[in-house]
Amino acid sequence: AGRPGRGGSGSRRRRDDRRIDAAYAAALWYRSLQETSNDTFMPLFFDQHRFLVLKGGGGSGKSVFAARKVVERAVSEPGHRFLVARKVGNTLRHSCFEDICATISRFYPDSGATIYTGEMRIVFPNGSDIIFKGLDNAEKLKSIHEVTDVWIEEATELTEADFNQLDI
Repeated sequence: AGRPGRGGSGSRRRRDDRRIDAAYAAALWYRSLQETSNDTFMPLFFDQHRFLVLKGGGGSGKSVFAARKVVERAVSEPGHRFLVARKVGNTLRHSCFEDICATISRFYPDSGATIYTGEMRIVFPNGSDIIFKGLDNAEKLKSIHEVTDVWIEEATELTEADFNQLDI
């Protein structure tokens, strides 16, 4: 019963060790998430509703939380295409794009992400990607297909028509 390599106690011990290591890594990840996220938003991290609305004043952590959620899903759920949008495109580079790049650098350095700074696009080896577009040029949005998720930064700046063009 105890012969190594034949399902004995040695292989069972290795399997148990792997499970313990995985549980420990998950606990560390979750603790890190808690330490870097506003407690108000934590219940939304695993929420799968089509629309999530983050409310709070300046500095409440809305954008930091959204960046972490988007990157986590891009890394762990293959094949996502995230569109990060804002009313005015040229404000994205110094807000959401920087937030997501910082999130990748700090929490997901081994994700294999390729960051295309010029076109503001991030591609992951698992087929997920994140693209950044402003709503000030609706024609550019028409060429974006197969979007699975949208993050709207400063959604209060949008008109209903702006929102409807994102509801793809």
